[in-house]
Amino acid sequence: MSTEDAWFIAERLREILQSRHFNKDDFEGRPLKLSQAFCLLWQNKENGEVSGRQRSGRIANAAVLAVLLDLFALGKIEFEAQVKQWIALGRRREITYVKVIDPSPTGTFLDKALFSGILYNYSNTPDKPKTLEEWILQGSYLNPTCATQVLDSLVEAKIFGKTSVLFWKKYPTINPEPEAKLVKELRSIALQGQVADGYMWTLIKLLSDADTSLFGKRDLLSQHFSNEEFPRAKSCFTSLTFIESESRIDARQLQVAQELQVVNDQSKKGGVEEVAAVGPSCSPQEVNVVIKKEEQKKSF
Repeated sequence: MSTEDAWFIAERLREILQSRHFNKDDFEGRPLKLSQAFCLLWQNKENGEVSGRQRSGRIANAAVLAVLLDLFALGKIEFEAQVKQWIALGRRREITYVKVIDPSPTGTFLDKALFSGILYNYSNTPDKPKTLEEWILQGSYLNPTCATQVLDSLVEAKIFGKTSVLFWKKYPTINPEPEAKLVKELRSIALQGQVADGYMWTLIKLLSDADTSLFGKRDLLSQHFSNEEFPRAKSCFTSLTFIESESRIDARQLQVAQELQVVNDQSKKGGVEEVAAVGPSCSPQEVNVVIKKEEQKKSF
């Protein structure tokens, strides 16, 4: 189930980066990193619990993805998509790799949370980057977990406290102001029609995707609205974070075009068992084709 959750969250990254709402420049100047904002709204404000932080699951995986997006916004990493296709098996899969583009540490909690591990892997095997799913799983299984490191950064900032109750740790709120500002903006978007910038849209998207794993239990978003308000807010968030139909159509059209081109190439060459799907203005390179956004290929 944990691997399935990692795949689910990895697919959400592709949706985020392809959305017209995403703009990493909007992350700059925010007092909290995206991952901190996610964990701030994850915390149960009534009892200080952060349920699920110590195990791999959709919510913890979303927290890891928030850290990766913080690193992406800082220009430390990039996401590189490769499409593999096996004609004989009728299989096609897009694999996203996490690549280092600036190996200098961030000097923030993001290093302990995940970036130090990424840099270690980069220094030892620079030509063999790990996949997005691998880093999502690793971040959820670290000790302490990626989410715990982010929560500890909020403790360091004196926004949360940290107490131990038997085998559990709680993070009661010490300074409510950062959360109050975040919730005010969240409510304005949901109830008053305020336009969400790229930072808030991404935060809402991650929280909404994490909520889909709770099956009617306490939603991460619902605790910030009254029972009367939440149906309206949820409808707004669903509409806002639904990945635009044109993106899905474009992706499907690209897939169809790629499959047709592969079949044509196969017929010309007399049949190839494993080939790469080729995007616009690409040329095949053995099995994989790296897709760059600037060249109208599929990468970020």
